[in-house]
Amino acid sequence: MSSKRSKGKEMSIEEAMAEIESIIKELENGQLPLEKAIEAFSKGMDLTEFCRKKLDEVQAKVQKIIYRSNKSWDVEPFNEGGNEGLEE
Repeated sequence: MSSKRSKGKEMSIEEAMAEIESIIKELENGQLPLEKAIEAFSKGMDLTEFCRKKLDEVQAKVQKIIYRSNKSWDVEPFNEGGNEGLEE
């Protein structure tokens, strides 16, 4: 599976995630023949790796921006909860 589109435009992370969701629905349906299910699973794994790499790239860019603006590495780990420490 290639993360490149046929026109040379790279797939966006949003497009890749939408395709992963579609593959998951197909696999959960249980109606695919074994060979097609294996192909879909493999494609989903490739898309997952593509998304992981894109997220790593974005994280590196954000860290560079923070470093340039602060001239120091005051980077905190990402909080998945998102709202901790924020007042409402």
